[in-house]
Amino acid sequence: NTYKAAISYYPNPDFQVRASYNKAMRSPAINELYQRRSQGWPIVDDPCTDGRPLKEVGAGSLTVPESVWSHAIEPTPELAAACIATGVPEQNLYNPMYREFNGITTDFGGQSSLESEDAKTFSFGIVWTPYLIDGLSVSADYFRVEIENYIALSPVQPYQLMQACYESALGQGGPGSVACNAIERDSDGRLQSMFVGYENLGLHELAGWDLNLSYGVELFSGYLDLNYFATKIITRTIEDDSFGQIKYECKGIFNGDCDNIIDYPVPDFKHRMTANWSRDKLDLQLVWKHISSLEDGNSYTVFHTEKLDSYSIFDLSGRYAINDSWSITLGVKNLFDEEPQPIGSNSWEDRNTRIGVSTNTYTQFYDVIGRTAFLKLSSVF
Repeated sequence: NTYKAAISYYPNPDFQVRASYNKAMRSPAINELYQRRSQGWPIVDDPCTDGRPLKEVGAGSLTVPESVWSHAIEPTPELAAACIATGVPEQNLYNPMYREFNGITTDFGGQSSLESEDAKTFSFGIVWTPYLIDGLSVSADYFRVEIENYIALSPVQPYQLMQACYESALGQGGPGSVACNAIERDSDGRLQSMFVGYENLGLHELAGWDLNLSYGVELFSGYLDLNYFATKIITRTIEDDSFGQIKYECKGIFNGDCDNIIDYPVPDFKHRMTANWSRDKLDLQLVWKHISSLEDGNSYTVFHTEKLDSYSIFDLSGRYAINDSWSITLGVKNLFDEEPQPIGSNSWEDRNTRIGVSTNTYTQFYDVIGRTAFLKLSSVF
């Protein structure tokens, strides 16, 4: 069921108090259901084909958290049951002849059995429109969004998936678990592939404040219109227990755990300010866009770039109406030629082999082209 309820109240002519509650759902998108699967070939430690007294599971890379480094576990009955359930014949159990040393296929892509997302949103705010200050309006709104069955790419790496399936102490694996169902073997029990594509995860929460200010006034025989919109994120977290208990904080971090789930980092503050001045046939516009700084989220490795500083760019343009049909626009983007901030080996592109390109920065936030001028001639027929 989906519905929305909203209420507004005016304690006096200058103020409005408003609130809303919304229950919604979202069906999986076409790409989340049927996107063609791309592949990678990581090397993982498989405890089911480890012939030593203690069985290694995990990964030995120093660039991942210490909790998922390859470590030894006991060959318990629970481990044997999980190995057999994922396709290891009982006679081949713990036989190193069937160990895969060349890397396994990891499938990234759609899953046709995805369920719909369920969301609850709540907002509360005030609007101030003073009659004594003509043209001024200020609003501030608190918002909170909770999405259950959140659809995203798997939050774990292949070595973490191996641990979730086979390490019984974590309490999330075993026959029929989400982690074990993602593992495929050949008829001899040799690891073949893992699915780390789109999944229904647990709970995705987002909360913060929106501030909106608009003001219009006559100036220099024309009219000045100011608009300011800002968002302050209080929290953005993702919780899931499919592969082990996780709670990722995504706010203000790049190269962190959330990079496996969401497409880009989440600055904790951003704003956009627009100043428009118009007079007769002339319109001028100045736009100021700003985002806050981002911190590297990997505490186990010191990279060349540990922090991306706050970033602002300005765009300036002017439009002149030649007549009722024709107009000409001249402008400059990135007026002060702010350079993009390079990242390095902690770049999301460096870790994501599926994209096939590298800009060494976040093009969603930083201008990679630099200062550019443009001229446009427009006509209305």
